[in-house]
Amino acid sequence: MTLFGSEIVGRPLDEVDTPALVIDADAMERNIARMAAFFAERPAKLRPHAKTHKSPIIAHKQLEAGAVGITCAKLGEAEALVEGGIKDILIANQIVGPVKIARLVRLARSRWTTWTTPGRSRRPRWQPGRPYGCWSR
Repeated sequence: MTLFGSEIVGRPLDEVDTPALVIDADAMERNIARMAAFFAERPAKLRPHAKTHKSPIIAHKQLEAGAVGITCAKLGEAEALVEGGIKDILIANQIVGPVKIARLVRLARSRWTTWTTPGRSRRPRWQPGRPYGCWSR
């Protein structure tokens, strides 16, 4: 028997089918508050990485506590966060290839996102008059 959503809350861990995100809610809330407090009085601002939770619900909690945005590694993660209502996302890795560039452009047109491409080498250039995602060489 596979349990979902609220059916698994409070159940023994051996009854939870994996993979599953299992959280000690009290510890999570303490950690979010601790990180927010650490950055509250500093010039640097908090932009936590969503790689551990990949959850818009937790990302919203981090933003409500004072984070300026959320960081993710991949475009698909950003798409899921945006779908969950997160508006300020930093994609920390390169977006490569015409299909992914087209997805990024759709994402940027639909909602506010922040993204970066690390490094200086091999930066593509847009070729005027060509559709988004088409690079000049």
